[in-house]
Amino acid sequence: MNVMEVDRSGLALATSSPNAAAAYRAGVDLLLSAYPGADVRFEEAIALDQGFALAHAGLARHLQIYGRIPEAKNALALARQRVAGASAREQAHVHILGLAIDGQAARALEALLAHLGAHPRDALAFSLALGAFGLYAFSGRADHDAARLALCRRMARHYGEDWWFLTHLGWSHTEAGVLDAGRRITERALALRIENAHGAHAYVHYFAEAGAGAGRDGERFVEHWLPGYEPGGALYGHIRSHQALWRLEEGDLEAVAAIYRQVLRPSVNASPPINVISDGASLLWRVSLENGAGVDWRELHEYGRERFPGPAGYFIEWHLAMAAAGAGDLQALDRRLGALPQMPAGAVFVAACNAFRAFGAGDYAEAAMLLEPVMRELERLGGSGAQRRVLSDTLEAARARAGRAR
Repeated sequence: MNVMEVDRSGLALATSSPNAAAAYRAGVDLLLSAYPGADVRFEEAIALDQGFALAHAGLARHLQIYGRIPEAKNALALARQRVAGASAREQAHVHILGLAIDGQAARALEALLAHLGAHPRDALAFSLALGAFGLYAFSGRADHDAARLALCRRMARHYGEDWWFLTHLGWSHTEAGVLDAGRRITERALALRIENAHGAHAYVHYFAEAGAGAGRDGERFVEHWLPGYEPGGALYGHIRSHQALWRLEEGDLEAVAAIYRQVLRPSVNASPPINVISDGASLLWRVSLENGAGVDWRELHEYGRERFPGPAGYFIEWHLAMAAAGAGDLQALDRRLGALPQMPAGAVFVAACNAFRAFGAGDYAEAAMLLEPVMRELERLGGSGAQRRVLSDTLEAARARAGRAR
């Protein structure tokens, strides 16, 4: 008798190999927890069953996360070839991942929401919508935090005590400002699977949003949790960047400099490129706001120029603008901004980039004038509330410096 192989949620898989299915399930859990090794398990599944379309698609998603786009598209092409004889659910799964990898974010989100109506437990596809870098966060919508929370609440009955879903349910509450529920749900997720970097990240963001004094509790959590997580993990550098920001709040510039030098600067940082540029630029910019001069931007600015030679997503672009302004390379910044297509974040994105330029040029009144009208729409810029807070910090510093200049 043939036994149907299934994924982590009990959905059928088009493979006859139990070992390939087991490797795939392990790869998906590693991917959903942001732990190293997902690529190895997907490659194992492929070696056991070359026709296993979802294993190729999972590998493509892993490669996309790490910014290895040509390789991701090669894996995606194989997934598209292999999925023709699979179920309608698996065909839709590959189609949606393909739209996301091909940069068609709006179409991917539309297709995903329709797909979840029929297959609400297709977790890997669902994950595309979630998190600080998901399809909602990068939709350009001013209400994406609320929309993501509403989706998670609708889907909760399908997942129960699933550690992956609870991670994002908790994160979504926290980002929407429902902090007590965010904390409780995230703690449940971590209790179910402590080897869960997205869960740790969600908990760190609770402390980042919880107000004065919470950073010390956040640091204690990081010091307890982080030793079990490899530096090659996708969120290792980002979690350490929160530690650096808490040290900056305490005025410990020596510790901040050590974290940047040992973990976050591009030559030592194994994180995905989007994290390297956003964590590095945000931290150095905040240090410059606190400390004035003395920040060495050269390595990060050069990394950004080399890693993103053409137009990138708008979240990356406003961090590249920060790095160029911090480095004083205003001509390069002007050229880059002039070559960009229209971005989904629209006027907010333009104002943010030009405000960084003005601040870097020492025109603090102009920086404040650009930022003040868009402060209620910063959510359009993507990422998390903690990441976007650098804009309000910049406005506060610009107002203070403009006042001193008068």
